[in-house]
Amino acid sequence: GPALHTMRQGLRQALCARACWGRTSASQAPPGDGGAGETHFGNQQVKTEAKQGMVHEVFEKVSGNYDIMNDAMSAGLHRCWKDELIKKLNPELGKDYLDVAGGSGDVTFRILDALNEKAMMTPPLSYKDGSITISDINAHMLEQAEIRYLDRKKPT
Repeated sequence: GPALHTMRQGLRQALCARACWGRTSASQAPPGDGGAGETHFGNQQVKTEAKQGMVHEVFEKVSGNYDIMNDAMSAGLHRCWKDELIKKLNPELGKDYLDVAGGSGDVTFRILDALNEKAMMTPPLSYKDGSITISDINAHMLEQAEIRYLDRKKPT
C-alpha cells in the first residue's frame, strides 16, 4: 500500500540487505540452509511447515512485553521509523485507515494522534468521520492494542 512506499529508499535498502543476509532475491536461501523443506528459526534448522506455529507462539509469549522488546532490539529506533512513516503518510480527516500486522497498535495510535491533532485545528462538521482498523494474525497482540487503547481513554 501507499504507506510502504513512503520509506526512504536508502534506509529501506540498507535494512533489507541486513535482514536478508545480503541476498539479492527473496528466493535465495540464507547461508547454512539445511536443504529443501527446512528453514531458520533463530539459530535452529526447523521444518518449513513448523515455523509458522513457532513464530505464532513466540508472539503469544512476548505480546505483553512486545513494545519493550522492540525498544531494546532497535535501541528505540523503531519509534523514529514509525514517526517518519506517519509524517510521510500525513493522515487526513475523514479517510479510512487499515494497519495490517498492527501488533500492539504503535502505528494505529500514531495515526489516531495525528488525526486528533488535525481535528483540534479544524472546524467541527467540516469533515466526515473516518475509521482506523488494526489487524493482526495474533489475538494476543490485538489484546495488547485494546489494553493500550483503553488506557489511553482513562482520564489523566
